[in-house]
Amino acid sequence: MKPKIEYNPYLYKSSQPLLEYMKKYNILATSWGGITPLVHLKGGPVDPVLVSIRERLEKDTGKTVTEGQVLGLWLRYQGIPQIT
Repeated sequence: MKPKIEYNPYLYKSSQPLLEYMKKYNILATSWGGITPLVHLKGGPVDPVLVSIRERLEKDTGKTVTEGQVLGLWLRYQGIPQIT
């Protein structure tokens, strides 16, 4: 069983000690609440960043990109699978 932790950009800093511990013992965490900034915390400081990244990705790829996909890519970059 993989442990699930609430993890999103708003919890990045406070989650680091736990993630370092898990990495030390080769424990793979999975994220729930990865899209919380879009659902429960809309209007927060992450919103303009997500919009900017989404627009850049759409321009670069020529495809439609959502803020949810941006957060999913951020989690993947962090090495944490997302549970939706």
